[in-house]
Amino acid sequence: MKKTLYPFLLALSVVACQQHPPEGQGGSVAAAAASVPVIGTSAKMQSVGKAPAPADTMPPVPVRFSMVLRTDIRSRPVTDSADIRGFFGKHDLAPLIQNIQRNQYDRSMNGFLGPNSYRTEVVITAARRSPQTPFAYFVEGLTRTKKRIAPFQGQIAFDSLAIEPMLTAEDEQNIKNWSMMTTVRLDDDKVVKRYSVKGKVMLAEPPAAAQARLFDGRVVMELELTKQGRLYVSTPFLHGPSQGGEQKYAGHWKDSKTGQLTPTVWVQSIIGYGPFIHEDFVIGERDIEINPKYAKQGWNSYWQNDEWWAKSPKPKLNL
Repeated sequence: MKKTLYPFLLALSVVACQQHPPEGQGGSVAAAAASVPVIGTSAKMQSVGKAPAPADTMPPVPVRFSMVLRTDIRSRPVTDSADIRGFFGKHDLAPLIQNIQRNQYDRSMNGFLGPNSYRTEVVITAARRSPQTPFAYFVEGLTRTKKRIAPFQGQIAFDSLAIEPMLTAEDEQNIKNWSMMTTVRLDDDKVVKRYSVKGKVMLAEPPAAAQARLFDGRVVMELELTKQGRLYVSTPFLHGPSQGGEQKYAGHWKDSKTGQLTPTVWVQSIIGYGPFIHEDFVIGERDIEINPKYAKQGWNSYWQNDEWWAKSPKPKLNL
């Protein structure tokens, strides 16, 4: 993989390093990105993930996929510029953005590409915070769709921070009742606060690559802060900002030659997010499977432990 930025990103990195959080309302540290149409939720999908209508003899189901189904999840935007600067200054998100650490826990992010919702995989193999501003991160990685594997470099510029609700005692009990096993957290590992961060994402494949593309979109990450001060990408809520995806990227790939736009979305947890695209995407409750109906779109190999990114040289981010 090249050690230098693709030409498209040279100007982009300069712009990002000049970003500073504006004073005032909204919790934004950069101008709001233009609205990017993405794969959305059809009218039929409005009720996905909600409990069935309660009958006289059957109460609503409160949990699915170990996730709470409450739909009253409300983010509380952080509007104080000093608080926003303090959060991003204190917490380096690079280890969370980089989802490939070259260990046994590595797994690609998964998502849907184009009108046929074909499976696409994305790995971010390197991430580094900008030395000029804590809101900007330089990244590089790989995508795989069908047999096409392509490298990319780019940038994430975070522009908002929000506080997310905690689990209630009832939520925790419902998860415990639903789960087949009990997770015990040590006191220092207990979650004390939950956040979400959002930002602008721009990625570029090398111009020399066949069918080279540019990605323009947004990212949302849901974060849990432990008593010990550690941050994790995680969410207990199916109807939070990431819609159960934990971290979610959505936007368009643009063909650099033809200008054709292809909508795409990818997430860290496709089991939670997938039913927002296809209601019947996941079947089963505890013994979860991806519906064989979608095998032709590339989902028949989801459970295979194929570390395709390991065949590529380990990146050396030099941005």
